[in-house]
Amino acid sequence: MRALLSLALFALAGCGGAKSDAAGRVPTTGTATFRNRPAAGAVLLFHTGHAADAVPARARVEPDGTFAVLGPDGAPGVAPGTYRVTVEWREGTGENGDATGKSRVAEKYLNAAKTPLRAKVRPGPGGACVLPPFDLSK
Repeated sequence: MRALLSLALFALAGCGGAKSDAAGRVPTTGTATFRNRPAAGAVLLFHTGHAADAVPARARVEPDGTFAVLGPDGAPGVAPGTYRVTVEWREGTGENGDATGKSRVAEKYLNAAKTPLRAKVRPGPGGACVLPPFDLSK
């Protein structure tokens, strides 16, 4: 429980500093791991909690564990704010993102209302935001 609270507080720390681009988007990147290894293939969904935002921002975790967040329209970056982060990652996920098996992560990461993962996005040095690491095995 203590580790989970630490993770949530660490994730809430987010980024800070400079300003976003002309469209108000902040280029946002980070890393995600599972059992101390890159969570390659996992898809992170960034929910604002606003009903009007039916399509969340998203990021696919690369083989090295890094990710870059894309807005609902597929353009890089997201508006500043705090997001609830859910995870879609199934056994049997192929290169094209097909999810065929059971979830690799705990149920708590599947529901926007229950996920402990938060991302506070705000411009940092140079206008970008680098989120604290997400550990999906806790």
